[in-house]
Amino acid sequence: MKKEILFITLLSSSLTLMNCSPLEDAKDGLDCIDKLSALNEDADYMTCKELTAALNGIEKSCKDIMDDEDRARFQLLRENCED
Repeated sequence: MKKEILFITLLSSSLTLMNCSPLEDAKDGLDCIDKLSALNEDADYMTCKELTAALNGIEKSCKDIMDDEDRARFQLLRENCED
């Protein structure tokens, strides 16, 4: 279940991040999508503590291009994580 929720959340966040307009924002958006993709691949092998730390790291490094909806999705993942 963790994997399915994470995939849907990351897909939605990726689509939001791809709506960047200036070139630098687009590069930052692609960097964040890469981080989300790597997290998606590793999520099944992570504990909730590790997943939360990874989400916090992504949220911190991508804060300038994440919107409130992205942050709410990350919070939902943190709240619904089960080992």
